[in-house]
Amino acid sequence: MDDSLKARFRAFADSWNDDDQVDENGLTGADLKRVAEYLRGVVMVERITLGPQE
Repeated sequence: MDDSLKARFRAFADSWNDDDQVDENGLTGADLKRVAEYLRGVVMVERITLGPQE
């Protein structure tokens, strides 16, 4: 996940009030902000092959 996508999600999350209900399952604006905070620490890990290389 690149930084620009993280920033766009953060802006989306910040556009909600904490107590706004986002969906019918109980997700709130505060939940979106928590997810955005977790995503801040996500880094791209290069895919590697553990088997024999040809």
